[in-house]
Formats: sequence, C-alpha cells, structure tokens
Amino acid sequence: MLAQTGTPDDQAEKTLAAALNDPHRDGLWTYSPGPELVSVHVLVSAAAAALENDRHLNPTLIGEAAIACLLRSFQTRARDNTRHPALTGLVPHAQHLTSSHQADPPTLALLGMLARYEYDAGRAALAANLYQKQLTGSERVLGAEHPATLASRNNLAGAYQAAGRLAEALPLYEQTLTDVQRLLGPGHPHTLASRGNLAGAYHDAGRLPEALPLYEQTLTDRERLLGPDHPDTLTSRNNLTRFLAAAAVPDGAPAHLDRTFLGRLLRRARRGE
Repeated sequence: MLAQTGTPDDQAEKTLAAALNDPHRDGLWTYSPGPELVSVHVLVSAAAAALENDRHLNPTLIGEAAIACLLRSFQTRARDNTRHPALTGLVPHAQHLTSSHQADPPTLALLGMLARYEYDAGRAALAANLYQKQLTGSERVLGAEHPATLASRNNLAGAYQAAGRLAEALPLYEQTLTDVQRLLGPGHPHTLASRGNLAGAYHDAGRLPEALPLYEQTLTDRERLLGPDHPDTLTSRNNLTRFLAAAAVPDGAPAHLDRTFLGRLLRRARRGE
C-alpha cells in the first residue's frame, strides 16, 4: 500500500513506524514483547489515520492507497462465495475507510463491493444499507444518469427485494428500467436485465398481469438479439416457464415446455383462466 504513495523507502519506513506506534487504531497490528515481534495486517489501513500529525505525508494519499488495495481484493473475491473467507479480515477495514473517507468513485466502488459481499453472504438488510449509501454518494458525485448510479439503484432494489421490502424495491426497479431504456435503448443488455428484474419483482408482489408482458418481452428480445441458446435467453425462458407454471397450471408444468404449449399457457394467462 505504501508503495502506491510514491514515498521514498526511508519515509515509507517512518510512516509504518508511525502507524505501529499508534495503539488505538483499529487493531491492525499486534506486538509480542518476548521475541519482540510485530505482526502487521497486510493492508495496514490504519496508516491513513495515523499520519494526521506527519508533516511529510498527505493522509488523504495514504487513505486512497488503502482503498485501492481493498478494492482490488474485493473485486477479485466478493463475487465468488468460495473466496469470501479471504475477505473476512478485510471487512472491518473496508467499513472503516468507506465510512471515514470522502465519497469519491473508488470509495463508492468499494462500498458496492462490500455490499455485494454482504448480499451474497445472506445479509440482505445490511447490504441494502450499504447500497443506499453508495447510491446517495453516486447521485451526488457522478450524477443520476451515470452507469454506476444506475447499477447502484438496481442493486439496492435487489437487496430490498431479497430482504422482503418489495414496496421499496419496486419504484427503484421501475425508475431504473425507465432510465436505461431512455439512455441505452430497448435492446441493450442492461435494459433486458432491468426488465427481467422488474418482472421478477412484480411476480413476487403478486402483480401477475404486469409481470407477464415483461417476462415475455424479455424472452422475445433475448431470443432475437442473443439467440435461443444464449445463457441469458435460457434464464429468461426458465423464468417465464416457472411463472406460467405457477400462474396457469396449479399442479405444475412439464419439465420442458414446447412452443405450442407455451403459447397456449400465455393465452390462458392473459384471459385470466
């Protein structure tokens, strides 16, 4: 981390010493008096705060370096649950820095990665709080129509949905779909994903007449744009099949619905049968 500040070696050593001599900073180091050994956390994120009285180094620069290190670690591990144990010791430091550092793009990105970690760990309510903080910062720093802001709004909606807060999730999904359709176009992958997300939220809320055309349109567009065997197309087909099986066939549906049977179910669902 210290190397990223461009600090000369002797000054970097002084910086590390300053951090180690500050015993109230986050417990990132331990001292064993017997063998006189010091164990330091790999990121030494407390150094950002420990340099407040150092005339030679900019604490903001050290903080930015710490956030960059943490962001790389979370970007490579947060999306894979099997790699979450490697992040356990980093989470408190990510929480500390994102709560104390200014809301710039790297800090907002780290907030999003931290939220993703909590969401995938099954802590949707905590993830929602982090996504809300990220969204507020993104709207202020990047603007309401920035791609990162749109992604943050969509992720917050997903966290609300997972936490059972559909009344809060639905307007976020609706706003996101409206914005991405206008900014990216109706055939953009983000638009298709947003439409599918809104369909699923309507489905969960019991608003089946509103969910059905979104499911159908998403499948039709993905078949046309991506092909019938693309993973996203298969996901859309599976979502529509499950919806129709639950809405139109109370006893379940065949494992593989052919197009004729699918069309018949669509017509029945539209008539409310």
